[in-house]
Amino acid sequence: MSESKSFAVKIILTFAIAISLLSLPGLVSSSLRFPSIPSAQAIPAPCPTHGSTGVCSEYWYPAGPAMDKEQINIFPGAAAESNCGGPAPVVCASGLQTDLTDSPISQTGVFDDGAVYVTAPIGGLGTSGQFAYLSNWQRVVNDPAVGIPNYFTWLDAYSPNPVILGTVRQAFAGGTSSLNPYVASAVRDHYVIGNVYDSLNTLNPLNGAQLLDWMVTSSSQTPLPNSQLGYTPPTGTIATYRFQLRNDMFFHDGRRVTAFDVSFSYLSLTATGASQAQGTAVMTGVTVRSPTQFDIGVNSTSPSTKINLTNLTILPGRYWTAVGSTAWDADVSRCLQTLGCYPAQYTLGSVPPSGPAPALCSLTCTFPASDMNADPAKTSPSFDPVLSHVLVGSGPWTCGVVTTLGSGICTSTGTMNPPIGGFYDLTRFGIGLLPGSSATQDYFRSSGNLALWVWSGDNGDFTHDFLNFATVAHCFGQPIAGTPNPCTHYQQGIGTNGIPTIVGISQVSIVARFIGTNWISPFSWQTNPPTGIAPLSGIPPLILYAGAYTLNPAAVVGCPSGYDC
Repeated sequence: MSESKSFAVKIILTFAIAISLLSLPGLVSSSLRFPSIPSAQAIPAPCPTHGSTGVCSEYWYPAGPAMDKEQINIFPGAAAESNCGGPAPVVCASGLQTDLTDSPISQTGVFDDGAVYVTAPIGGLGTSGQFAYLSNWQRVVNDPAVGIPNYFTWLDAYSPNPVILGTVRQAFAGGTSSLNPYVASAVRDHYVIGNVYDSLNTLNPLNGAQLLDWMVTSSSQTPLPNSQLGYTPPTGTIATYRFQLRNDMFFHDGRRVTAFDVSFSYLSLTATGASQAQGTAVMTGVTVRSPTQFDIGVNSTSPSTKINLTNLTILPGRYWTAVGSTAWDADVSRCLQTLGCYPAQYTLGSVPPSGPAPALCSLTCTFPASDMNADPAKTSPSFDPVLSHVLVGSGPWTCGVVTTLGSGICTSTGTMNPPIGGFYDLTRFGIGLLPGSSATQDYFRSSGNLALWVWSGDNGDFTHDFLNFATVAHCFGQPIAGTPNPCTHYQQGIGTNGIPTIVGISQVSIVARFIGTNWISPFSWQTNPPTGIAPLSGIPPLILYAGAYTLNPAAVVGCPSGYDC
C-alpha cells in the first residue's frame, strides 16, 4: 500500500475510534467538539441484471437513443472528471460538469451523498474498476470489460430531469486524436465514431461471446464452404460469410445504405491500413449479390473471425470515394434499378511502391472497381471530416443538422478534436419527428422503430411473417368492430398513432417492412434472450424513450394508446 493510502486509512480508523468513544460515559468531555464533515458516500448503482461474468448492471435495450443530445465534454484527466461527477454547483477546474464518467474513479469521497451512483467493480481497469454517474440517470450499462463508456450506455441512458434539457453529458478524460475513420486509433476516437457510424454486427455489452446482427437481418452463423456459393470465390478463399442487409436502413442524409457502401468500406479501410481494419487481414474479397446481399470471403477461420471481421464502421461511399460523389451516385442509382450489376466481385490488387492496393473487379463489373478506392486526400491524417462536412453515417447520432449536402457542425470549435474545455455536441438521428413516423429520416433502430416492430407482430421467421402479413391484408378496409376480432390489433396502437383507425396502406406497409426481421437475431427475445437484455414483455414493462416522447406498452397505459396494442 502506498504511503498516502496508508495515511488515509489511519486517519479514517482514528476518526472511527474517536466517534465510538463518544458513546462511553465518563471517557470524553461533553464539551468536546469535532469538526463537521459532510457525508461523502456515493450509493451503489441499480442492479436489476448481471453480465456473463456476474458483474451488476442495468438492463440494455437494443434501441434508441433515449435522449435528444449527447454532449461530450473534454476534461484534463480522470481526476478532474470524477470531481465534476457531483451535482451543481460542484465544478472542476475546467468549468465543466458531467453526468457520466469515462474513467474508473479513484475514490468516492468527492461525491455528495445520494447524488451519485457508483457501479459494481469490473476487472482490469485501475484499482477499483468502478464508474460514477449522477443518480438522476437510469439505463446506464456497466459492460464487464470496459465499464459504462460503451455504445449501449449512450444509446439507452435516460433521465426525466437532466441538468441540460434533453441532453446526456459524457465526460472524456482527454481529447480525441482523429475522427477520420482511416486514421482514428485512440479509444476515444472510436467512442465518437461508433456513435455516428454502424457496423454489421455488434457485441452484447454484457456478454462478449454473444454477437448480434445489427445492420443485417441475418448472417452466416458458420462460414459457407466454396461448394455452396454458386460462383467462383476470390483466390485463396476457404470459406465465406453471407450477410443480408436490412432494407429499411438509411444514412443521415436520407440515402439508402447498400451493399456497395459495405464493399467500399471493407476494401478501402483494409487497403489503407486503417487501425480499425485489423480484423480484415483474413478477407479475400467481397462479392455483391444484390443491393442488400453480399459475401465476404476469408482465407482462414477461428472462433473470433466473425467478431473481428464485422466490427468495421460502414461508410457512405459517396463522401469518400476517389471518383467523386456524382459518379458514385450515378453508379449506385443504375445498379439499384437493374439485376445486370450482380454478382460483382471485388478484391485488392498488389500493393504498389507507394499508396494503397487498388480495388479490382471480376465477375460482373457494371459498378466499376475504381469506385471502391478511397480519395487519397481524405485518408490523410490532416483531413478533418467535421470541417469538411462529411461526418455522415447511419448510426444513432448525427453531427449537427445533416442535409443531402453533408453533415453540420458538432464541436465547440467547428473542427474535430476540440481542446480541453471544449466539447462534441451530437444529435439524435430522428430528432423532431414523431417516433416511428419516418423510415428514411430516423435511426433504423430507434425506439419508435422498435415499437413499430413489436406492433407489427413479425419475428423474423418468414413463414410466420407471411401469415402475419396475410392477416393484416385481410383486415384492409374492415370496419372497427365493437368487440375484439382478428383485426382489432391492427386498428390501434402505434401503427395508428394510438387512435382507433380502419386498416389502410400505412398499417399494411408497416407489417410488410418488417417481414423477415428478427430485432435481435440470431437470438429469440422471448425464448432465448441474450444476456442482460430488458424483457420484451413482463416485468419491468418495455417502456421506450425517444427524447421528449415516452412510448408505453399496453401493460402500462392500456389500449388503444399502448404502442403494442
